[in-house]
Amino acid sequence: MMVRRDAPYVTCRDDEDLKRCLDYVHVNPVKHGLVTRVADWAWSSFHRYVRLGEYDVDWGGSPEMYGDEFKYAE
Repeated sequence: MMVRRDAPYVTCRDDEDLKRCLDYVHVNPVKHGLVTRVADWAWSSFHRYVRLGEYDVDWGGSPEMYGDEFKYAE
């Protein structure tokens, strides 16, 4: 496997930025039509964060949130 040296790197600058990145990762299976709810993606770290109390199990149920999660990021 060849690793691209020019691939963009994503750095989370603070807790708020980390949360935005996690939201993006967790909602991706829904955005791409693989499941209808975030909680339905069995391989997601979302389930761990639900157990830790970081997310409600029904989080991600609003279609409005499946747009550009990073449009307000610097």
